[in-house]
Amino acid sequence: NKDLKAVPFNLNPPQLRMLKEIDNSTRDIILKARKEGISSLVLAIFAIDFLTVENMRCVVISHEDGATQRLFARAKYFIDSMAKTWPGELPFHLTISSTHEMYNKDKNSYFYIGTAGARAFGRGDDIHNLHVSELAFWQNQEYVMLGLANSMTPSGRIIIETTANGYGDFFYDMWIKARSGNSPYKKHFIPWFDDPTTVFPVEKNT
Repeated sequence: NKDLKAVPFNLNPPQLRMLKEIDNSTRDIILKARKEGISSLVLAIFAIDFLTVENMRCVVISHEDGATQRLFARAKYFIDSMAKTWPGELPFHLTISSTHEMYNKDKNSYFYIGTAGARAFGRGDDIHNLHVSELAFWQNQEYVMLGLANSMTPSGRIIIETTANGYGDFFYDMWIKARSGNSPYKKHFIPWFDDPTTVFPVEKNT
């Protein structure tokens, strides 16, 4: 948690809201305040699919190497924590082939976490779950997103989440189209005050 303690993954209000709103959705675009736990929520959802669904390909792409390493460490921490509390023998056997990729040989599933532009996904890379993290901070947003979109399966799921970063770029245009209803993406806006830990009571002066 924010106090650096290992605690059960109890969802905060923004996470609970997003879990309900993105349920049964395949295209979501989320504009959010910082540190509301949305990346952690999506990582947890994808980790469950990675562990339980056969032939699953989960891909998470971030804006820079440091963020990528933190996301990979967080996903691995979720899985390691689950393994420690699992009753009896684990029903999955994982291989970590690099600092970016995990393989579940029991389900033939992959979980890749990388940096935008670091890997070009081609025709042989079918993606079923795609998490685009901090898109507004990417370089060459449209070019990289086009390559990722071309690798998606027809029923694949895309979740884009980012904090704001100016206007006039590819993400800004995507958000405006989603807000106007002229987009396949379902829009979600999470202001800073949705997180009760960022709100302080104000005493009224008399």
